[in-house]
Amino acid sequence: MQGTRKYGLTITIFLPSFQDTASVRVRGSKMRLLNTETLKLSEFCPEFPEYAILSHRWEEDEVSYQDLQANKNQEGAGYRKIQKCCEKALRDGYVWVWIDTCCIDKTSSAELSESINSMFKWYQTSAQCYAYLSDVEEVTCEGKRSHPSFNDSVWFTRGWTLQELLAPREMLFLDTNWNEIGTRASLNEEITTATGIPNRAYASLESYTVAQRMSWASNRKTTRVEDIAYSLLGIFDVNMPLLYGEGHRAFPRLQEEIIKRSDDESIFVWHVDDQQEERSLISKLQDQIHLALTENEKCLFAFPTRATGSGRLLAPRPSCFAHCASVRRDVFVWRRPYSLTNKGLEFMTLLFKDPEESKFEKLLIPLNCTDGGDVPLAISLTRSFGYWMRCGSAEMPGSAESLLEVMRNEDEARQIHISAQWPCHPVANVLLLNPRLNTESGEETITFQSPPARYEI
Repeated sequence: MQGTRKYGLTITIFLPSFQDTASVRVRGSKMRLLNTETLKLSEFCPEFPEYAILSHRWEEDEVSYQDLQANKNQEGAGYRKIQKCCEKALRDGYVWVWIDTCCIDKTSSAELSESINSMFKWYQTSAQCYAYLSDVEEVTCEGKRSHPSFNDSVWFTRGWTLQELLAPREMLFLDTNWNEIGTRASLNEEITTATGIPNRAYASLESYTVAQRMSWASNRKTTRVEDIAYSLLGIFDVNMPLLYGEGHRAFPRLQEEIIKRSDDESIFVWHVDDQQEERSLISKLQDQIHLALTENEKCLFAFPTRATGSGRLLAPRPSCFAHCASVRRDVFVWRRPYSLTNKGLEFMTLLFKDPEESKFEKLLIPLNCTDGGDVPLAISLTRSFGYWMRCGSAEMPGSAESLLEVMRNEDEARQIHISAQWPCHPVANVLLLNPRLNTESGEETITFQSPPARYEI
């Protein structure tokens, strides 16, 4: 790669540590089903009978588990929704149906956690999923029936309905009067237009990168901030306890669980989506770490702070992946398995100097993924006042072939292991190291800008 220089370092990137505080049981989990004839609940575990399942938006007057057991709240729209769903399922030959409003006892935190961790599997193993779009009406024009507002349904913008769209084997869309709109297969073009999800994703979810799947959730909303993470558990095949009250910490915690199970480096290809927010965050940051940055430097060094729930190397929310719909996995860099430690995320990487920088002020960490072409993506680091900060993601300069050619030059590789012995700053997004060139030996050495640490070369 012309104009670049490579540095081999083991880097410990610090991020908040989260520990599981409860066990999660998924296999053989208890499931309540509603009888479509009697509207009575029955429990099944570990094997379930054939059942249909409902996907919908929560609205007013929803009937809870307690309401159904006590025969209360039967006059509102929520109960009519249950009745209509049971009538439709019964006509289609299903004795049992699952509806999230009344089939989960949400007063039990243990049951709620178990159900949410099981929910993707429940939608996946259903015989039929009914997607009820209460804001879509049928229009008749010249004897032809259509649903012109289908693509504009709020159902396509909610966080929980993403897994409900992806998981089922069979899916039927219904309008506000429970008339059939069409199946997921027959409406695939309209659904792709509304969501950006390719039709083949339903059969092969694992073939899409972490960043691509995150991009599908980038424009979706949930009522509770934690649910934007919890609603994605099944999409990434991970389980974790629910900790309502943790706020924005939930999404970095989800990413930590993904990292434990996957070596898909596209999870690091994200950037903050709101420049105004970046300027606001960096303004708060400089007060906390006592830096006086110019207006230009605020833009250059902008990154989310801990207060947003960011884990430094991890995105604060799915919207940061909005640009990642075409990110693909590839292999450019051999990398030892990286892992979460009590210091953060640690991995062996190659560092390249940005050829556009005349001074040693910016580094690139190549990743094993591309934006649809043959050029590797990279984490971009910038230096300020002795600290290395993540300042976004970028494409590596040159082509994949030039990167591989540089990597073959073993003379340029220097393997240095960093072992920091002090806590990192609780606010600053930094790598507590500062590579400098030793003019006498020509070797790269490490000097620290914080209290002394042990290091090996």
